[in-house]
Amino acid sequence: MYKQETEKDPPANPEDPAWLKWRADKLTAYVSQLNQAIKAKKSNAIFSVSPNPYDTAYQGHLQDWFNWVKKDLVDEIVVQVYRPDLETFIRQVEKPEIKETRRKIPTGIGILTGLRNRQIEMEFIEEKVLSAKQHGLGVSFFFYDSLWNYAPESKVQRQEQFLSLFPYPAERKLETLPPPTLPIPEIPNIPNIPGNTTRIDEFEPYPTQEYNNFDPYNQAPPSIENNSPNQQQEIIIPVENKLPYQERENNIPVEINIPKQPQEIIIPVETATPNEPVPTTPEIENNQPYQPPESVPFDEDFPPYQPPENMPLVEDMKPF
Repeated sequence: MYKQETEKDPPANPEDPAWLKWRADKLTAYVSQLNQAIKAKKSNAIFSVSPNPYDTAYQGHLQDWFNWVKKDLVDEIVVQVYRPDLETFIRQVEKPEIKETRRKIPTGIGILTGLRNRQIEMEFIEEKVLSAKQHGLGVSFFFYDSLWNYAPESKVQRQEQFLSLFPYPAERKLETLPPPTLPIPEIPNIPNIPGNTTRIDEFEPYPTQEYNNFDPYNQAPPSIENNSPNQQQEIIIPVENKLPYQERENNIPVEINIPKQPQEIIIPVETATPNEPVPTTPEIENNQPYQPPESVPFDEDFPPYQPPENMPLVEDMKPF
């Protein structure tokens, strides 16, 4: 098949880039056909895969799963990161393909909990789980019997430690959500429209008159005849009456340099004689003493106050 498509013999080197890509593309085409067949039977089924880290999956198993994610061929992925130490584990979960995949589909990390001949301590499992959570990733364990049967800790202790890692139950969706359906708006009843009504999509705006010959200086309307376009208007700039008329070049006034005349400074001097003081001393001998009018009575002419005869005395008055 390779020779039919490329007219070349298969390379002897199994790691040849072209040979790797050709075989990986064949596996990608099969994944696409399998996805379509499953979705045809159940459109909301979750198409999930669990490959190795990308470099190992592509080089060793021809699984171009990062390309599958880009082509929307998988709905969920769990990458098997079975590393013997925490440093290499974190290095794998921080790969760019893991970060980009997490932004698009649910992404989990497969954590090895032990084998029959290789027991793993619970403390090391907890470190991997916490690291995956810190990177926004889910976790999956391999395999079930090594969760607490093949372990250095007791079964009860192992179960309690797993329960402390997941104190709250998580809902596992067994199907993909269908796309939301938007309600179809109801078309309102349109009243009868007269036949001479112009449709809004056929409406043409009123033509506007362009004032190309508009005179900005004299404010002359464009309807005046003999108003030739682009006619240069004369700009009149007021100048002082004492300055002579000067020719203009390209309608730009010519600067006039007039020598400044020295101004005459006038200093006032005193030429008037000071005012003589006016005598204000009154003439005492001519002032007559004050004489009151004859109609004004003096104090000795006023009779004393006499109370009425029927007014009671103060000691005889009674309160209200």
